[in-house]
Amino acid sequence: MAFNINDQQTLLYFYDLPTNVTSIKIASLVKEKCGIELEIKPQIRRDVGRYFYTAIVKITDQEKFNLAKEKLKYPAFPKDEEGKKIVECRVLPFDKEFMGPYKSKL
Repeated sequence: MAFNINDQQTLLYFYDLPTNVTSIKIASLVKEKCGIELEIKPQIRRDVGRYFYTAIVKITDQEKFNLAKEKLKYPAFPKDEEGKKIVECRVLPFDKEFMGPYKSKL
């Protein structure tokens, strides 16, 4: 299922993700930190101009979205399979200007 611009009020934008992150790892993190089961699979993208990946997560319930927005500001993911190197990513409410030529807003 694709996200559209009308969903903007309930989308979280994860950026600076390590390259080994999967949608399952993101969903697990959201459940662990916030107690929220995602109804829609996170979309992960690779920006050719950056080393890290980004992801968009939709949380349909506004109350749960607000909780996630507060609890997921700087979550951490293991960078390597052994979990020795940790990478903190950043999470913000989605803004269409984070994409494409507007990414300088980050």
